[in-house]
Amino acid sequence: MMGMNSSDPDSATLAEDSAPPEYDGCQPAGGRSQRTLPGLHMLKLSVGPLDNNAYLLTDPISGAQILIDAAAEPDRLIAEIDRQRLVGIVTTHQHPDHWQALPDVQAATGAVTYAHSLDAAAIAPSKDAPTITNMLEEGDELALGQVKIGVIHLRGHTPGGLALTYREPAGRSHIFSGDSLFPGGIGATATPEDFAALFADVSEKVFANYDDATWVYPGHGNDTTLGAERPQLPDWAMRRW
Repeated sequence: MMGMNSSDPDSATLAEDSAPPEYDGCQPAGGRSQRTLPGLHMLKLSVGPLDNNAYLLTDPISGAQILIDAAAEPDRLIAEIDRQRLVGIVTTHQHPDHWQALPDVQAATGAVTYAHSLDAAAIAPSKDAPTITNMLEEGDELALGQVKIGVIHLRGHTPGGLALTYREPAGRSHIFSGDSLFPGGIGATATPEDFAALFADVSEKVFANYDDATWVYPGHGNDTTLGAERPQLPDWAMRRW
């Protein structure tokens, strides 16, 4: 029997076709992409009519998982989750497009739910059905097996906006920014005071503390890096959005 020859062009083409595409942070609405980082596996799903991003983080050693923003399409999210190993669901802020699937996903998995204390009361299908069981504050850490996920409080888009962070063993950082930071600008704000608060927090807590190689995973649409966005900070400050 003839074995597969690695120099055979047809064999090489088959291997290339079966390999997952390289992650670039860009995907269409409704898309699904995944990235294997040193020490962490990340699945990005675009869900719902507003192209919300839900992120499923998995510790490759223990299999423990955290879901960031159970935004919509609960059946689709549940199908991706290991129900026995989902240790938490984090909602980045109170706007309803980021938690429409939360009650169903929590009921299916029994996972602990997290949000910032200033937004938690508004994350509920009704006033009589609170959904958040645990509060997060600036500087907290979530344990995902052996992995540590950090917490940043970013005021302005909402009072209790959160970003989550992961630092690779070799040092590169990753920030799941919710609706506080996007390619081309910070999140929408309702008043000049809200803009000032969000711009200050993003400048001082994110850009001042993380280098240009830091990858940013926003709550909608495509990813970016701090290096791509840093030169635009003066323009954001002048235009006020």
